[in-house]
Amino acid sequence: MKSIQGLVNQSPAPAVPRTSRLLSSLAVSGIGILAYCLLVVRVHGPTEFSVTGPLFSLSILALASSLWVARVTIDGVTQANSLEPVARQVRALRVRVLISLLMTPVLAAFLNVGSMNVLLGVVLANAILLEAIPIAVLLVSRRFGIVLAILTVQGASALLFLELAPSNAGIATSLSIPLLVSLVGTVIMTVIALWLNSLSPAPAPDIDLWSPRPIHLRPPGASVCAPIILTMFQARHVLSAESAGVFSCAAFIGICVVLVGGLGIAAWALPPVGAEKSLGKTRGFEASLLVSAALAGTGIWLGPLILPRIVGNPLNGLFEVLVPLCLIGLGWSLMTFGSWVRVANGGSGYPFVVASGTAVLVELFLGIWAHSSSVVSLLPVAGVLVFLLAFMVTSIPDHLDDVEVPLLVASQTPVSVGVLAYNEELTITSSLHAFLNQSTSATRIAEVIVISSASTDGTDDAIRRVAATEDRVRLITEEEKLGKVFSVAHFLKEASSSICIVASADVTPAQNCVEQLVIPMLLDEKVSMTGPRVVPRYRKGFVPLMHRYLWTLHNHSNALGESTKLGEIVAVRRDLANFEPIAGCDEVLLEASVIDAGGTLQYAPAAVVYNLSPTNLMEYVQHRRRIHAQHLMTENVLGYRAATANTSKVALTLVTEVLRQPYLFAPAIACAVTETWGRALGRRDMLRGETKLTWHPTHSARATNQELPKT
Repeated sequence: MKSIQGLVNQSPAPAVPRTSRLLSSLAVSGIGILAYCLLVVRVHGPTEFSVTGPLFSLSILALASSLWVARVTIDGVTQANSLEPVARQVRALRVRVLISLLMTPVLAAFLNVGSMNVLLGVVLANAILLEAIPIAVLLVSRRFGIVLAILTVQGASALLFLELAPSNAGIATSLSIPLLVSLVGTVIMTVIALWLNSLSPAPAPDIDLWSPRPIHLRPPGASVCAPIILTMFQARHVLSAESAGVFSCAAFIGICVVLVGGLGIAAWALPPVGAEKSLGKTRGFEASLLVSAALAGTGIWLGPLILPRIVGNPLNGLFEVLVPLCLIGLGWSLMTFGSWVRVANGGSGYPFVVASGTAVLVELFLGIWAHSSSVVSLLPVAGVLVFLLAFMVTSIPDHLDDVEVPLLVASQTPVSVGVLAYNEELTITSSLHAFLNQSTSATRIAEVIVISSASTDGTDDAIRRVAATEDRVRLITEEEKLGKVFSVAHFLKEASSSICIVASADVTPAQNCVEQLVIPMLLDEKVSMTGPRVVPRYRKGFVPLMHRYLWTLHNHSNALGESTKLGEIVAVRRDLANFEPIAGCDEVLLEASVIDAGGTLQYAPAAVVYNLSPTNLMEYVQHRRRIHAQHLMTENVLGYRAATANTSKVALTLVTEVLRQPYLFAPAIACAVTETWGRALGRRDMLRGETKLTWHPTHSARATNQELPKT
């Protein structure tokens, strides 16, 4: 029995071939659903299809969402080197399944059909969605042939069983056949996947978990096809049964344009998850436009000629509804592609989802006055216009990153790096190598000075081992632990360069972090201190989720110019960094000294640094408590207010972020509560005169052996 680790270690196929195979699986399933629906029309006529069509459209929604489910599962299994992400994905899908089941009475009332038939349609959609997980595992295991064979047999079996079913079989039979076939196929693929792979509960220790966490391409999922599928439900509600059935046939063709042209080509053309964003967008856009236009043209011109012969029934008014639906499918296809490009480049999929939802609501509202198939088919046109307006309103950039500033210099500017360490034996070696191996062109790392403040573990020995092979590394030990601000002042006195980098030993800079921090200073002499975009490493649990959300607030506020929050690693002009150690927050003291000397602060979003979040709630609260006490002490003595000390501005940023990402409402509320708690405790500490020059380390924020970066 092969283990998943062995399969992954055998030079797995690159992400693009896996995506193409995933799309092939999606295409086989989609063709199977379309063929089965046409056979239903042939056997039972368009009148009955006015009911089964909208119910089968739920399966199309599930099919669109299954691409994302399978894609995330593939990336998770490949990166973690275990099947643990499969269990996580199943747990996540349980909520969606429950919500869809609770919607059954609403759909039954809207379609004016029995609840049992609607329940069968909902269960069928969920079965198709869950089928994506064993498909993903088999694709990772390079068993594409098995997936293709099972999906083909599923489609053929469903067609055969429907053909053999009694001619008077009702809607329940039409829905039960693909449901049974899908469940059997899912069970078979699950058994094969488990037989090929032994479950591994944890990632292998040699996996580089400190590499930049991949950007999962979160496609719009159900919202891709929702505007067209909604018209199928409205047609059933406002048109005659026969006209609604014909309309549903046309809508399925329009959906195919979106699925293949927008969703399919986008997934093929976009860069693989976690890789460089290097595939040409133009090539992908041209392919999407060409395929979408070809499908739309085929549906418009050949649909009225071919479909009636296939189904063996007259489809009155098919051409009138095919033209707008196929053209709208073309428009949605291109907008889907554009949204995926935005997500792949680090943007949020939130504007697409909000814009699609707004379009659906407008269509639903206008559909109340629609009483003809031509009017209903034009509703997606209004949806497209509303989508474009809503997308422009909500499309606020998440951050201004991944853009390196071009700079022509005659010589490289020397930079001194100061790494401040206290009992960092596990991570100090990788931290030093991260700075020594920086990618630079306008700068050069002249020296790396490590201030080890009374470390009691093997930190000093680890530093000496690095210094023995790298003459740029220098160790300075402090016998007494006075506090980080004293270590910063010590480093600045020892540094030889005019521009200095101040960093803690428990954070990891991206490969070009130093250069991107220094470039604003080289471009503008007034800029005297810069800070990076902080990206927390992924950890399980709600406390790490709050930590990630908090830094999302900081980064978003910085990107919009609402504040300048600098932290974790900063670059500063040494001659302006003169401060008295009145409190323990070195970044704020440096900010105050720079501004007092006439310099300015600047956020450098292209400079990225990775940190680890606490996993213990009380340690997290103590961390926030300490920082706020330090900020208040600095404000009380120097009159300088840190960017995050302004409570009203922080509250406004939080409200803006909640409106921008409402699906993260829970961590937003939890983050607000814990921050209020920590700030109240911090204010009490400040009133007591506590400077927080020294503090106990946040042990749960330290890296574990499995999280150690490669050196």
